[in-house]
Amino acid sequence: GDRKSTVAVSPMSATPPSAPRAGGGVDVVYRGRLSSALRGLKVVTVSSCAATTMAAPLLAYGAQTAASAVAAAGILSFGLFTTTLFHWATSPYVHTLRVRE
Repeated sequence: GDRKSTVAVSPMSATPPSAPRAGGGVDVVYRGRLSSALRGLKVVTVSSCAATTMAAPLLAYGAQTAASAVAAAGILSFGLFTTTLFHWATSPYVHTLRVRE
């Protein structure tokens, strides 16, 4: 027989599922609550990583000692690591779930 596919969305979803459209199409059935906050945080982390990437060579160039150059490299590594870690940790988050009818 004919099997009808369904999608269950918990009542805790941020946006209720939209009604099915006649003739098929794509319906948004879920919008993540933290989506805008995570996108904003990603903008901040990428911006700070870019600033660190630009500033680290200047710090290393102006360094009077090898320890200062090592500190600049450490700051650069930390900025790249934390940005990458944040992206990796938040990448499984579902921002929008759409169903094709």
